[in-house]
Amino acid sequence: MVKKKVIQIVRAPEGGIRKHILSIVEGLQGENFEFYLITNEQGGDVKYFNFIESNSSYQTRILNLPIVDQPNFSDLSNLFKIYKYLKEIKPDVVHGHGAKGGLYARLVGKLVSAKVIYTAHGGSLHSMFGIAKSKVYTLVEKALYYLTDTLVFESKYSMTQYVGKVHKQSQKFCLNYNGIEFKEKFHQLKPRVIDPKKTIIIGSFGLLRPLKGHKLLIQAAKLLISAGIEVKVKIFGEGEEKNSLLALAQNLNIQDSISSNSYIDNVDEEIERCDIVVHPSYIESFGYVPLEAIRKGVPVIASLNGGLAEVLNNGRLQYPIYEMNARAIAEQVKIILNEGEKLDVVRKEAFEYCYRNFNEESFLKNFIEIYSK
Repeated sequence: MVKKKVIQIVRAPEGGIRKHILSIVEGLQGENFEFYLITNEQGGDVKYFNFIESNSSYQTRILNLPIVDQPNFSDLSNLFKIYKYLKEIKPDVVHGHGAKGGLYARLVGKLVSAKVIYTAHGGSLHSMFGIAKSKVYTLVEKALYYLTDTLVFESKYSMTQYVGKVHKQSQKFCLNYNGIEFKEKFHQLKPRVIDPKKTIIIGSFGLLRPLKGHKLLIQAAKLLISAGIEVKVKIFGEGEEKNSLLALAQNLNIQDSISSNSYIDNVDEEIERCDIVVHPSYIESFGYVPLEAIRKGVPVIASLNGGLAEVLNNGRLQYPIYEMNARAIAEQVKIILNEGEKLDVVRKEAFEYCYRNFNEESFLKNFIEIYSK
């Protein structure tokens, strides 16, 4: 059987968008599909390069281009190179991710007679570019809708944002929640006991950007320490906010309680070493980090912004924060420390909900159908 050729286009393979794409590539590579990737490798994170090193044969199917975030004259050159590349490959499907990847996919995909799929991953759907620029991006999205065969949304939040800003719901829409692999059942997880008299390890994982709310976590650590609760905050990730976060810890005189760590291979192991995982993001199209912590049975404190509300079942699971401030985070930490046996009930309920709704097996099965049709 001839394999279908699927092109993935993304500006930079980092964070959740990288995880989403590599889950597809690794999960479906032997499922009658042949994958190609067009991206700017300079924007890749450690996990991306680990993937490349462990899959050396895949390197021959990567087109590395200087794709930048903002509109640029280089876009014209990139579009021409992509067109030539796709004319040679003759793909069946072109799947664009994020605002820039989606733009490239839809402008070039139709020219080579391929089916075009778009996943926003937040991107232009977030109100984060200022009024004028957001209006321009929305107008572009409205025009590109007509060059798109299927729109795949990773959360109801993303779909709702698209409907409100771009186009009413249609037969082109497809909701396919992101998923992760659940290797264990809940009863196989190690028991989790938190001793409030010992140092509480609080972990935070992800790109270090203002929108991720790391400053709130550091400020919450100050409140907890002032209340006599000994905490150690471990922040894992890279990004433009790294230095300002360390400076904030210094200004609050809690630098010895805050550590900043680059990306690591054994994320699951680091999550397991945490007593609590905090994810106070101001905006999130889905939310892999809370999901991964729930999979390991670690209590989660998270905002309900964007797709995070769906991971936490609209606040019915785990320990949501309803106000975006440090005090709300600190109060939830105190609640967890006083949960006792109830903590096990909370952990199990969240695990079973996420296992049912955000399993990688369903995620990949849906993409087999999407690409096949």
